[in-house]
Amino acid sequence: MDWRADVGWSAPRVEPLRHFSLHPAAQTLQYGAHCFEGMKAYADAAGRPLLFRPGLNAARLLRSAQRLALPAFDEAQFLALLRAFVRVEAAGGWLPTAAGCALYLRPTIMATTPFLGVGPASEATLFCVASPCGPYFPGPPRAVTLALEEGVVRAAPGGVGSVKVGGNYAPTILPGVAAAARCGAAQVLYTYAPEGGGERTVSEAGAMNVFFLLRGQGAEGAPELLTPPLDGTILPGVTRQSVLDLARDACGRGTLSAQPGGAPPGLRVSERSLGVAELAAAAAEGRLLEVFCTGTAAVVLPVQRIVRVDGEEWHARPFDSAPGATLSGAVAAALASVQTGRLAGHDWCCPCEDEAC
Repeated sequence: MDWRADVGWSAPRVEPLRHFSLHPAAQTLQYGAHCFEGMKAYADAAGRPLLFRPGLNAARLLRSAQRLALPAFDEAQFLALLRAFVRVEAAGGWLPTAAGCALYLRPTIMATTPFLGVGPASEATLFCVASPCGPYFPGPPRAVTLALEEGVVRAAPGGVGSVKVGGNYAPTILPGVAAAARCGAAQVLYTYAPEGGGERTVSEAGAMNVFFLLRGQGAEGAPELLTPPLDGTILPGVTRQSVLDLARDACGRGTLSAQPGGAPPGLRVSERSLGVAELAAAAAEGRLLEVFCTGTAAVVLPVQRIVRVDGEEWHARPFDSAPGATLSGAVAAALASVQTGRLAGHDWCCPCEDEAC
């Protein structure tokens, strides 16, 4: 769909994949005036397409667009268009049915105003590309390394860390390349320290949210699953929210508890700041049980070790890919059961054939 300030949105259309023709002065090229989402359509047992919590993606895309002064849209109409698009692609044979596979969706809004000047868009395009995708890392499940970044900041308070804009991602490429070369890290784990001094705290990975499972202090200490709070610097991930909901059993309907090795007895679930010093102490005391990242692409990515720039390493307990061996494995299994419709009637699944969803 194309948008102009004087006429609004054009009629929507589904077209074969093609290149865009953009003026060299288009605001999306010159000023990064674009935002996007990452979503997946999954096939149920009958091969029918399902969208996973698409309302959260629609709401986040709208917030991102508003933050960049891009045109707003009706969320219900957007979701109806998305379902129609997925039905077309599924009918054309583009919806994978193999385990761990899905149809990745990338809705995007970009400012196409041909003007060399910083200001609100007067022309824009909303589009969605789709691509079949397999597991984030092919082969057997494995844990990865994170490189702790204590210099470069991914996002700062008052910025755009909480919305999904292109400008959040391009600056993370160089630190990611350096981390991979230094210690074989798959992602960079960013931290933040307030100006003028203060405790350095964990933020998120370059393209994922992060969770920590800590054993409580003392013999009776309850285990805690924690993730940094949404303080304006962290993207409110759909998978992140789903993991919290499953762990709290607020919306999970016992899905996680039904998995082998599900939530440990007495598990506390927290959204709170985690200082680098506290994380280091937990690792040194053997209380760092699990670390895992979450996101649409990887879903749940277990982490084996975190490496500082000076070479110091913090290790979670040895990774075990056997069913029921880890909380992250139970979370991944619970999410898969919902995303593929194996848990009948779960309201996180949106059948693309259901016009009222």
